[in-house]
Amino acid sequence: MWITHLLSVSPNNGFATYSNHRSAINSFFRDFQKDLPVEFKNALQEFYVGLKKDLNQMDATGVLKITTGKEPMSMTTYRLFCKTMMFSDKRNYIFARTFLIICWNLMCRAGNAESIQFNHMCWNEDHLQIFFAHSKTD
Repeated sequence: MWITHLLSVSPNNGFATYSNHRSAINSFFRDFQKDLPVEFKNALQEFYVGLKKDLNQMDATGVLKITTGKEPMSMTTYRLFCKTMMFSDKRNYIFARTFLIICWNLMCRAGNAESIQFNHMCWNEDHLQIFFAHSKTD
Protein backbone atom coordinates (compact mmCIF):
# COMPACT_ATOMS: atom_id res chain seq x y z
CA MET A 1 0.00 0.00 0.00
CA TRP A 2 2.84 2.44 0.84
CA ILE A 3 4.56 1.67 -2.46
CA THR A 4 1.36 2.35 -4.42
CA HIS A 5 0.94 5.63 -2.54
CA LEU A 6 4.58 6.55 -3.16
CA LEU A 7 4.28 6.07 -6.90
CA SER A 8 1.01 8.03 -7.06
CA VAL A 9 2.41 11.00 -5.13
CA SER A 10 5.68 11.28 -7.03
CA PRO A 11 5.22 10.20 -10.64
CA ASN A 12 8.31 10.50 -12.83
CA ASN A 13 10.61 11.90 -10.16
CA GLY A 14 14.24 11.02 -9.60
CA PHE A 15 15.47 8.46 -7.11
CA ALA A 16 16.37 11.10 -4.49
CA THR A 17 12.71 12.14 -4.26
CA TYR A 18 11.61 8.58 -3.55
CA SER A 19 14.50 8.15 -1.13
CA ASN A 20 13.25 11.17 0.84
CA HIS A 21 9.89 9.43 1.23
CA ARG A 22 11.66 6.35 2.57
CA SER A 23 13.55 8.52 5.06
CA ALA A 24 10.25 10.06 6.16
CA ILE A 25 8.65 6.69 6.89
CA ASN A 26 11.77 5.57 8.81
CA SER A 27 11.71 8.81 10.80
CA PHE A 28 8.02 8.33 11.55
CA PHE A 29 8.65 4.93 13.10
CA ARG A 30 11.70 6.24 14.99
CA ASP A 31 9.68 9.16 16.40
CA PHE A 32 7.25 6.67 17.91
CA GLN A 33 10.10 4.41 19.06
CA LYS A 34 8.86 1.52 16.94
CA ASP A 35 10.68 -0.82 14.57
CA LEU A 36 9.61 -1.18 10.97
CA PRO A 37 7.85 -4.53 10.52
CA VAL A 38 10.35 -6.98 8.99
CA GLU A 39 8.10 -7.87 6.04
CA PHE A 40 7.55 -4.21 5.23
CA LYS A 41 11.25 -3.41 5.60
CA ASN A 42 12.20 -6.24 3.22
CA ALA A 43 9.53 -5.30 0.68
CA LEU A 44 10.64 -1.67 0.80
CA GLN A 45 14.29 -2.61 0.27
CA GLU A 46 13.43 -4.86 -2.67
CA PHE A 47 11.23 -2.14 -4.17
CA TYR A 48 13.96 0.50 -3.91
CA VAL A 49 16.58 -1.72 -5.55
CA GLY A 50 14.26 -2.27 -8.52
CA LEU A 51 13.15 1.35 -8.58
CA LYS A 52 16.72 2.62 -8.78
CA LYS A 53 17.43 0.35 -11.75
CA ASP A 54 14.20 1.37 -13.49
CA LEU A 55 14.80 5.10 -12.97
CA ASN A 56 18.40 4.84 -14.19
CA GLN A 57 17.15 3.10 -17.32
CA MET A 58 14.46 5.75 -17.83
CA ASP A 59 17.06 8.52 -17.40
CA ALA A 60 19.37 6.88 -19.92
CA THR A 61 16.64 6.50 -22.55
CA GLY A 62 15.26 10.01 -22.08
CA VAL A 63 11.89 8.96 -20.68
CA LEU A 64 12.42 11.08 -17.56
CA LYS A 65 13.22 14.76 -17.60
CA ILE A 66 16.65 15.10 -16.06
CA THR A 67 16.52 17.77 -13.36
CA THR A 68 18.87 18.69 -10.58
CA GLY A 69 18.59 21.05 -7.67
CA LYS A 70 15.83 21.77 -5.25
CA GLU A 71 12.31 23.02 -5.73
CA PRO A 72 11.32 26.15 -3.81
CA MET A 73 9.25 25.71 -0.67
CA SER A 74 5.75 27.12 -0.96
CA MET A 75 4.45 29.69 1.51
CA THR A 76 1.78 27.20 2.59
CA THR A 77 4.42 24.60 3.43
CA TYR A 78 6.55 27.19 5.22
CA ARG A 79 3.61 28.29 7.37
CA LEU A 80 2.68 24.69 8.15
CA PHE A 81 6.24 23.89 9.27
CA CYS A 82 6.44 27.01 11.43
CA LYS A 83 3.02 26.43 13.00
CA THR A 84 3.77 22.76 13.69
CA MET A 85 7.10 23.60 15.33
CA MET A 86 5.62 26.48 17.33
CA PHE A 87 2.94 24.34 18.96
CA SER A 88 5.07 21.23 19.43
CA ASP A 89 6.26 20.26 22.88
CA LYS A 90 9.63 19.15 21.49
CA ARG A 91 12.27 21.56 22.76
CA ASN A 92 14.57 21.21 19.74
CA TYR A 93 11.82 22.69 17.54
CA ILE A 94 12.45 26.08 19.18
CA PHE A 95 15.83 26.24 17.45
CA ALA A 96 14.61 24.57 14.25
CA ARG A 97 11.78 27.07 13.82
CA THR A 98 14.05 30.04 14.45
CA PHE A 99 16.59 28.66 11.97
CA LEU A 100 13.88 28.12 9.33
CA ILE A 101 12.54 31.66 9.80
CA ILE A 102 16.03 33.15 9.48
CA CYS A 103 16.74 31.18 6.29
CA TRP A 104 13.36 32.12 4.82
CA ASN A 105 13.52 35.83 5.68
CA LEU A 106 17.11 36.26 4.54
CA MET A 107 16.51 34.07 1.49
CA CYS A 108 19.76 32.32 2.23
CA ARG A 109 21.01 28.78 2.38
CA ALA A 110 21.38 26.89 5.62
CA GLY A 111 25.18 27.14 5.48
CA ASN A 112 25.01 30.93 5.32
CA ALA A 113 22.49 31.14 8.16
CA GLU A 114 24.67 28.82 10.21
CA SER A 115 27.63 31.21 9.94
CA ILE A 116 25.75 34.21 11.41
CA GLN A 117 27.31 35.46 14.65
CA PHE A 118 26.08 37.98 17.21
CA ASN A 119 28.52 40.60 15.92
CA HIS A 120 26.87 40.28 12.47
CA MET A 121 23.56 41.55 13.88
CA CYS A 122 22.31 44.94 14.98
CA TRP A 123 18.99 46.66 15.56
CA ASN A 124 18.04 49.54 13.27
CA GLU A 125 14.87 51.27 14.42
CA ASP A 126 12.20 48.54 14.24
CA HIS A 127 14.13 45.78 12.51
CA LEU A 128 17.06 43.45 12.96
CA GLN A 129 19.86 43.79 10.42
CA ILE A 130 22.09 40.83 9.64
CA PHE A 131 25.30 41.31 7.70
CA PHE A 132 27.15 38.61 5.79
CA ALA A 133 30.93 38.75 5.72
CA HIS A 134 31.23 37.28 2.23
CA SER A 135 29.90 37.71 -1.28
CA LYS A 136 29.10 35.32 -4.11
CA THR A 137 32.44 36.23 -5.68
CA ASP A 138 34.43 34.97 -2.66
